[in-house]
Amino acid sequence: MLMLNAVYFRGLWRKPFNRTLPLPFHVSADESKTTDFMLTDGLYYFYEAKELDAKILRIPYKGKQYAMTVILPNSKSGIDSFVRQINTVLLHRIKWLMDEVECRVILPKFHFDMTNELKESLVKLGISQIFTSEASLPSLARGQGVQNRLQVSNVIQKAGIIVDEKGSTAYAASEVSLVNKFGDDEFVMFNANHPFLFTIEDETTGAILFTGKVVDPTQ
Repeated sequence: MLMLNAVYFRGLWRKPFNRTLPLPFHVSADESKTTDFMLTDGLYYFYEAKELDAKILRIPYKGKQYAMTVILPNSKSGIDSFVRQINTVLLHRIKWLMDEVECRVILPKFHFDMTNELKESLVKLGISQIFTSEASLPSLARGQGVQNRLQVSNVIQKAGIIVDEKGSTAYAASEVSLVNKFGDDEFVMFNANHPFLFTIEDETTGAILFTGKVVDPTQ
């Protein structure tokens, strides 16, 4: 018997991105690929994290319950070592340090599906009986004969996410002018044009529902 846990998140931005254009994404310090970027201007919560040498932006979804946090290291390389600096306690602390600022957000469209086989991890945690002939799973099948013959062969976890501008019209690069709509006032430029981390959080409970890293949005 195979156990499958499927999770899929699809949220609508509270403020949709209103422009799309092709720009280079630096997959490494010496290689870039052109991909579609979403662009918008507005008020966003932002923090310049000097302790991480990174910029952090919060992008809310409609409904005032969920938000995406994008963590963009200033360095274009070394994303794996950067990941090791991040933990849940740090993310929650940073949340209270963010200020609402005028911001231009440039974020690549990306999507991915992830499938993990959890049997090995569960066995290491001590959850092993369900994978053996001694498994007892009375609530999953009717009939004594069937119950005694059931065991779990594997546990599969599948997660997926799509991040896009939700219905805005794509513009060619030559058709989009990146002028400062805020005039001469200072504003933050958040250009996620190299590998970054993201989380999706339930803001009512503080629970982190998704975490991931974007290394190559063209894949």
